Amino acid sequence: MIKGLSWITANEKSILVIDYSNCTEREMMALLEESAELIRQASEKPLVLAMFNDHTFISHGYRQAADKAAKDIIPKIRKMAFCGMNDAKSTILEDFSETVNRNYRAFKTKEQAIAFLTDEKTTNQL
Repeated sequence: MIKGLSWITANEKSILVIDYSNCTEREMMALLEESAELIRQASEKPLVLAMFNDHTFISHGYRQAADKAAKDIIPKIRKMAFCGMNDAKSTILEDFSETVNRNYRAFKTKEQAIAFLTDEKTTNQL
C-alpha cells in the first residue's frame, strides 16, 4: 500500500483512510487510483475517510479524475467523510456531492469524521 493509505479500526469498524495532506497533484492522483482499486476489490463496502490540510490543492485535473472514478466507486462505498478542509475545499466538496448525488460532509477533526462514519444512524444518501 502506498504512503497516505491505511486501514484503521474505530468502534470495531474498519475505515480506509486516504490522507492527502501535503500531497502534490501527482501524489493525489496516485492515492486516488490506489484507493479506488482497494475499494473495487473490497469484499464489503468500506467506510472511507479522506483527509486534507491547508497544503493540499485540489486541482482541476484531480477533480476531473475524482469525478471519473466516482462513477465506478461511489456505489461500492458504504459511507465517506472528509476532514481538514478549508472553505474553498468545502465548496468543491459541496459541488462534488451534487455531482454524485450524495450528502458528503466535511468535519473539523478526524475524530468527528470517525464518529460520523461509525454511527449506524448516519448516512451519505440523499
